Parts: sequence; C-alpha cells; structure tokens
Amino acid sequence: MRIGSRRLGLPLALCLAFGLARPCAAQSYADGTPFGGSRLFNEGLDPMGNPGRLDLLPAGFYLGFEAGDLKPWSTSDADKAYTAAFASADTAAQNQAMSKLAGRPWAQRRRAFGLQWALEGGLRLAYGHEDLRGGSASVDLDHLGAALSQNGTLVQATRYGVDRLLAGVGSRSGPMATGFTARLERVRYGQGDFALNPGPGQSPLVDPAAALASGPRGQSAWAFSMDLGLTRELNDWIRAGLTLDRLLPHSFGPVREQTQARAGLQLDLAPLVRLALEADLNAAARLPLPQKQRTLAASLRVEGLVQVVSFTFGAERRSLEGVHSTLVGAAVHVRSAPLLWSFGFQLGDDHPLIGGAFRLGR
Repeated sequence: MRIGSRRLGLPLALCLAFGLARPCAAQSYADGTPFGGSRLFNEGLDPMGNPGRLDLLPAGFYLGFEAGDLKPWSTSDADKAYTAAFASADTAAQNQAMSKLAGRPWAQRRRAFGLQWALEGGLRLAYGHEDLRGGSASVDLDHLGAALSQNGTLVQATRYGVDRLLAGVGSRSGPMATGFTARLERVRYGQGDFALNPGPGQSPLVDPAAALASGPRGQSAWAFSMDLGLTRELNDWIRAGLTLDRLLPHSFGPVREQTQARAGLQLDLAPLVRLALEADLNAAARLPLPQKQRTLAASLRVEGLVQVVSFTFGAERRSLEGVHSTLVGAAVHVRSAPLLWSFGFQLGDDHPLIGGAFRLGR
C-alpha cells in the first residue's frame, strides 16, 4: 500500500524532553518516537523530522506545545531514596540509594511550543522555542560507608533556552524523496554542579531532582546548521529512510552536538496498520545532556478504526554511555477538517511528557 494523499491531513501530534527520540532532541510534537511515533516516517508535522518525505505536508499553519519530564522509570523514587537516606545518616540506606542513583543517572525537563507554516511545493517555515533542563549524575560507588567523606559523586545541572528559525523544502522523484532543513538558533545556556562533598563553586547535593529546577542561563551563542533526509519506496509495502541531523557540529557549553545519522524501515502489516523500525547509526550528544546517546525505536500506527481517529503506539530504547532505558508512548489523532487535533503522552512516574497540537486551514 502506497503512502497516498489521504494521509496528508493527519494532524500535528505534539509530545514534549526530551524524546527523548533521542533523549535530548528538539521538540517532536508527538510526531516522533517519544509519543509512539516515528522520526523517519512521521506525518511531516515535526519541523525537525525527516525533510525528505514521499508525501508533502498540506499547506496551512500548524501549532503545538509539549511539556514534561523525560527520564528512566523510577527516577523519582531513586531521588527520594537518596534524600531520605542522607537525611537519616543510615549507612545501609545510603549505599542502596547511591546504587539506585547510578542506575538512573540522567533526567531532563522540557517546555516547548512552535508554529509551522507549510506552503505549496514542499516549502516549510517554522519558529520554535524550548526551555530544556538536564541533570546527569556521575556516581562514585567506590567510596561508601566510612569512606563517604571522600566520595566524588557529582550531579551536573544544565539549562538551555533555544529560539529556532527553520526553513526547509522537500521533493519527490519517482520512488525517492529528498529534502533538507536549514536552521538558525540562538541558544542561552548555563550550568551548575551539585556534589555530595562540594568543593569551590559547587552546591551541596541534597536532592538530585533539584538539577531540573535550577540552572542559570548567563551565556549565549548563535548557531547555523542543516539536516538532510531521504525516503525510498522499495515496493508497495516497504519503505526505507535515512536522516543526517546537524551537519555542522557546534558546542553549547558542556554539550557538543555532532552529526548523527538515523536509518530505518516502514512496513505495511495490513491495509490500516504500519510498523516502523529505526535506529541511530552513531552516538552523539544532544541538548541538554553532555553524554553521547543512541536510540532504537519501534512504532505501530493504526488508522481508521473509528472513522476520523487514528492511534500510534511505540517504544524507544535509549542508551547514554552504557546506561539503557526503555520509554513507552502513545498518541491519538482526530481529523475533522478544517480543524485537526492530536494528543500524546509518554508513560512516566512523575511529570510525564505530554503534548497537544492542532492544524488550521490555509
């Protein structure tokens, strides 16, 4: 079954930190892996998605927002256990709390909104704003108990405010579509360190969750980069996709974003059911976390079960320098022209990521 024009009206689905498709990526508007969708085979509603699409986005305005936390499951419990253990001075509880923290060493918080204007001929213009906060822990498990005074556990808090202008275009020739996106970004950022045994310029590590509630933004930088994408229809029921993200690397404080490639396949399992499988081919850091990361993702899209309603379900496996976490999300899309709306969420135990969006007519 070919990707046809009947899918062009699928609504903008918004997710929020972090999807995390890649855990520290720009907003995906639930049109990506954090909400059970796909980055390579999305609906074109994510300005940072694959610019090389087989079907063009319909002309019109697309508005969206996202908010919430992206972090491994039970991170909140690990943070609370740490705070309680060091408040009670219970050595056994402290050792256990440090072990839990080591298994959940990252978290991020996202607030984002955006506006995209799609024109005839595949041209897209967009503006997006993001407030990104990250916390990454380096846990010292070698100095516990009597050696706790020598423990070097450190949580680095980072905060980024991003204003982004994008312009992109895509075209199709036969079974292949190619496209590019150019983006100009103004990034304000800052960082702070929280240590179990603080030194000069560091704050006491009382609550690991405080990294998501703080962080100055006293520095700023401008950056220009480009993204490339292509999709090829191999036959009537299978397609292949590839994206290259941030062709021009740039450093923002402790985070150096380098080029990252992602490849995947989309298969038609039934007339109304599609499965997408995709993976990052290399590890790269993404705001707001300095660690290099990779993502494996699977997405199932079910359409037309209840007239104008469709659903996406999926999961992504994120790896940050040897620490693996699985995140699950879903979204519902309702098409009722001229207004279209979507709602997506990611499962989480505290401040889960949610998003909503709608499309206006021309």
